[in-house]
Amino acid sequence: MSETKPRVIAVVGPTASGKSGAAIRLCREMNGEAVSMDAMQVYQGMRVGTARLDPPRWQGIPHHALAYVPPDMPYSVAEYARDTLAVIDGILSRGGLPVLVGGTGLYLSAIRRPMRFAETAADPIFREELERLDNDELRGRLASVDPLTAARLPIGDRRRAIRAIEISAATGAPMSSWRDTAEDRFDMLIMGIEVPREVLLKRIRLRARSMLDAGLIDEVKFLLRCGLPPDAQSMQAIGYKETARAIAEGWTRDKLAEAIEIRTRQYAKRQATWFRRVEGIRWFDDEDASGSMIRTARSVFA
Repeated sequence: MSETKPRVIAVVGPTASGKSGAAIRLCREMNGEAVSMDAMQVYQGMRVGTARLDPPRWQGIPHHALAYVPPDMPYSVAEYARDTLAVIDGILSRGGLPVLVGGTGLYLSAIRRPMRFAETAADPIFREELERLDNDELRGRLASVDPLTAARLPIGDRRRAIRAIEISAATGAPMSSWRDTAEDRFDMLIMGIEVPREVLLKRIRLRARSMLDAGLIDEVKFLLRCGLPPDAQSMQAIGYKETARAIAEGWTRDKLAEAIEIRTRQYAKRQATWFRRVEGIRWFDDEDASGSMIRTARSVFA
């Protein structure tokens, strides 16, 4: 690794793979500070459904990029990169080691390399045209100009699909191509956690039910009572979208738990696919991930 670039660690993997615990141990052993790389943990008032750790569970390790965006505000990848790069600069200035942790692959890409498409302005008339398309039409339009992004985005993620189409129209190149053209900002050691499929599915099942036990329904009811619309960007998060619908339609608790579990499984599969394509990632078995990561980090950064 280069001696001229700041050193940063990223801990990645699918949801429920144990990233948070591994990152905390890395921070404790290597004078690190944790920086969230989760697209939904940035929102205030959304703790239960995002599985966000409370300060008592941080084990004395500073945590950043958590609960700082009002839930009624949209928040872009470009804004995340701007805010988080400032956090990383602060950690480095204190002599600490930034440890990014999370499962949002696009956030990792935005921190790792400059994403020039972020400055591309939207065309209101073109955006209005795209907004009128239904989900299938929008997906087809995106696939015709950026098949890689179309394959990555979940069906129904209209906001990012529209943005990708806008970027392609404005720049003449697909959004997916921009991520590979810039030089890395950091000497970044990216470490991923692998979990056997049957173990991961069991954890996801337990997580869905534990969120309900922890008060997810009450959390969503409170957000709705405060005026947060069900179609807000933040309310599209796994667990929140399903719970809002369950409240409106009178679902049973079991039906809600199953809906959250199914969507979480789908998301975990997409995360695994995304991270498998990440250049230079080192994978660690779930059994002793944190210990192996510490040994690897010490070796690489020696």
